[in-house]
Amino acid sequence: MFLTILAYKAESAGLAYKAESAGRELIAVEPRNTSRACSRCGHCARENRVTQAAFRCRGCGHAAHADANAAINILRAGLALRQAAEAAQREAASFRERRSHQPARSLAGGSSVR
Repeated sequence: MFLTILAYKAESAGLAYKAESAGRELIAVEPRNTSRACSRCGHCARENRVTQAAFRCRGCGHAAHADANAAINILRAGLALRQAAEAAQREAASFRERRSHQPARSLAGGSSVR
């Protein structure tokens, strides 16, 4: 399955349906500060955006095209969300498995609860 990671704004254009019909997984991320944060060290400051197209980190000096820098930040955020969702799914499956092996508890009145 292919992965498509987009900022929230782009998702509202019906891209979730298009991604699904194309066999892609869509992950929407919060775009706030992705163009101000350094993709190398994480330092986030308004001053990192030298111009609309130029990015230079005031923390570590990393320089890149602003769109490329933001794209790396969006990719990392999307992959982190995906990893967290997968971990939550594994934990839920493990919980269900453990729960299914517990004996039923009796309540007054003879019914049992699982």
